[in-house]
Amino acid sequence: MRQTLRDKGFRVAHTGHFVALNVGNAVDQCRQRLSLEIRFITLGAAHDPSHTGIYGLAADKVRAAQALAQAVNPAEVYPAG
Repeated sequence: MRQTLRDKGFRVAHTGHFVALNVGNAVDQCRQRLSLEIRFITLGAAHDPSHTGIYGLAADKVRAAQALAQAVNPAEVYPAG
C-alpha cells in the first residue's frame, strides 16, 4: 500500500500508519459528541481518483479530530513502514 501511494505522488513516512475508517461510525461520532454534521465527499484528484475530503469540520477542527480518532477501531491501524 505504501508503494502504491508513493507511485501516485504521495509522501508516506516510514513511521506513519494507515487506518481503515468506517465512514458511518465517523459521522455518528461527530454528530453525537459535537453536534457536527460532517460529510465525506469523493474528490477524484488527478493522481488518485479515490481521494476523499471530509467537510463540516470548520466549527471546531481539534475536537472534530478527537471525535474522528474515537471512531477508529484500534484493530484496524496498520504500520506504513
